[in-house]
Amino acid sequence: MTGFRKVRVMKQIFAQGGLLFLVFFTALFATTTWAAENVDLTVVRGDTLWDLCRRHLEEPRSCQEVYRVNRLANPDLIRPGQHLKVPAVLLRGVPEDGTVTFVKGEVSLLPAGGEGGRRPLVDDRLKEGERLVTGADGIVEVAFADGTSLLVRGNSSLTIVRSRDKGGVWFLRELYLKAGRVLSRIRNATGRGQRFNIRTPAAVAGARGTEFRVAAAEDGLTRSEVLEGTVAVAGGGREMLVHEGEGTLARKGAPPLPPVPLLPPPAPADLLPVYRSEPLRLRFSAVPEAVSYRVMFSRDPAMKDLVREEVILPPAAFEVKGVEDGAYHLQVLSIDRHGLEGTPSAAVPVKVRTNPRPPLVQSPRDGAELRENSTTVQWLRVGDAKGYRLQVDREGTFTAPLIDELISGKTERRLGGLQVGGYRFRIASVAEDGFEGEWSDPLAFVVVPPPPVPVAEKPEADRDHVRFRVRSAGSGFTYRFQVARDGAFAQMIHDVTPGGPELVIPRPAEPGTYHVRTKTVDAKGYESSFSSPQSFEIPQEIPYGTLGVIGAVLGLIILLAP
Repeated sequence: MTGFRKVRVMKQIFAQGGLLFLVFFTALFATTTWAAENVDLTVVRGDTLWDLCRRHLEEPRSCQEVYRVNRLANPDLIRPGQHLKVPAVLLRGVPEDGTVTFVKGEVSLLPAGGEGGRRPLVDDRLKEGERLVTGADGIVEVAFADGTSLLVRGNSSLTIVRSRDKGGVWFLRELYLKAGRVLSRIRNATGRGQRFNIRTPAAVAGARGTEFRVAAAEDGLTRSEVLEGTVAVAGGGREMLVHEGEGTLARKGAPPLPPVPLLPPPAPADLLPVYRSEPLRLRFSAVPEAVSYRVMFSRDPAMKDLVREEVILPPAAFEVKGVEDGAYHLQVLSIDRHGLEGTPSAAVPVKVRTNPRPPLVQSPRDGAELRENSTTVQWLRVGDAKGYRLQVDREGTFTAPLIDELISGKTERRLGGLQVGGYRFRIASVAEDGFEGEWSDPLAFVVVPPPPVPVAEKPEADRDHVRFRVRSAGSGFTYRFQVARDGAFAQMIHDVTPGGPELVIPRPAEPGTYHVRTKTVDAKGYESSFSSPQSFEIPQEIPYGTLGVIGAVLGLIILLAP
């Protein structure tokens, strides 16, 4: 594949000895090595090679390179109308500032002297010699006029060593990455060779018209990963071309490793349309040869406004919590055994809405045992909730709940007609727009049957005692006996709970009708209903002793009568 284009810039310079007519002519050929870009100078009357070099080169001493490129037989002999080719890299350029376009977290901008750093602001200018330092949560983006941009990630130190604009057709940028990670996007490149260089303690990565990442690690290793185009990575006296979809590793003093293919990204698994509760747990498919994944969760698809970034070991989940409701983006990439990070996945939209939160349930408490067939579910009010949704289910699956009801304006619901057995219930808050928040944790209660009503035997009375007895309901039960003078049990004379199913009381001295009833009490103190009342009579006793005395007295009176 061969490409060809021209860039022509003309200048007219009026000077003693004639007119110098400059034509900038640039040609780029897409080959496996970098093609040269030259400027075409047209000689006019009075020009000398030295004069041209002094006026137009960054270093006049580079005139020897112009002499070599043009294969001049005699550098002192040039003719008007002659065209001289000058390598664009040698042209005199003007410093070109970068512009801060994004900044977040801990970021410092240090001047060329290295003292008096400050936090950069959006639209701040970044000049040659200045250095950017980011903390663990710091991210800063710098853009240049030709469309090139740098995205500096956390824990990084990047210096703009040189940034030059050479006539608007050729740009030279030299960066020094002492530590950390930087993503470079180079646009509208027209230069030769390694016109864009990122130097690290271990290597130099040079690129054109490309997108690539460079990472300088604390262990002295430099990793370069090419996402688009080609990058020349040099180290240890050797240069290695790394093409799109490849990466290489360089150690200080050693040549780069042969390029290896970058791993593909894993796919997010089982993403939900809306995440209603925290923490968000995100899982990913397996990628062979991947030892870990880098996961980024951001407010923007460019992964600049990061909320959370983490390297996880598969198959662990990536967890996010403490985020506000809103739209987010998820991106993930694989990391191989060399530490090379693979091609990133597309930014996947993730919607989070955890509000309104579920209410706090007050009653019944979880695991409550109810002895009645009714109860009241009560909960606390949620500030941003318009209403609530209550579900009650016997099975706990809530696939076909017994009650599924929207409740507005109240924070309680009476449940009646409950049958013996277990129940589960849950409550969700409903927002003004009808959105239902996450369910509360399901709570359980059970309606338990009361202890059995005791079966009473007929009371037995003798001259001194009255005995009451019920049939035993088994172990773990006690019995409550009530004895009263009236059938309404308002005139109570005994209300006791003996240990067993029998009660013996002293025979009442006062004759009349008495009433007794009994209930069963289980080990937790729950009582059955009272048995049907029984009655017994205490008859009026005949005073035989008194009658005998009276009879004896009467008999004596009769005997003594005349």
